[in-house]
Amino acid sequence: MSVEHLLVTKDRELFRRRTRLSLLLVTSKHVEWLSILSMILGFPLTLNMERSLCPVCGSRLTRVSRDLVVDKVPRSVLLRHSEFWLCTGCGKVYWVGSHHVRISKELEIAGSIQSMLSTQCVGNNLLVIRGNKEGHYI
Repeated sequence: MSVEHLLVTKDRELFRRRTRLSLLLVTSKHVEWLSILSMILGFPLTLNMERSLCPVCGSRLTRVSRDLVVDKVPRSVLLRHSEFWLCTGCGKVYWVGSHHVRISKELEIAGSIQSMLSTQCVGNNLLVIRGNKEGHYI
């Protein structure tokens, strides 16, 4: 099983609609868990629209011109954005909007948390240890 196509989300509706491998974070500490998952599974804490897959169906996204999506997105979105991506599977249109900005901020926080984490194997258990800024573990 490849984890390169794993969707990690806190969005229950997206998780319900998702047709491919996904993980629902049911916690108020989703950013902390995201940092741990990233460290253990080895995925980057960055958004890259050129490598992103459709969160709904998991198909590739391709960059398209504004003209190609004029009938598929609200006029206000067309006025505010110039870059669009179209899902090659389900046809959903994506753009870098406020949702993308919020996710990027959470990924940045997860990255700073991750920098304080270390792992240790004890028997058959993986311990994730979080240190504070002074290097002491808590």
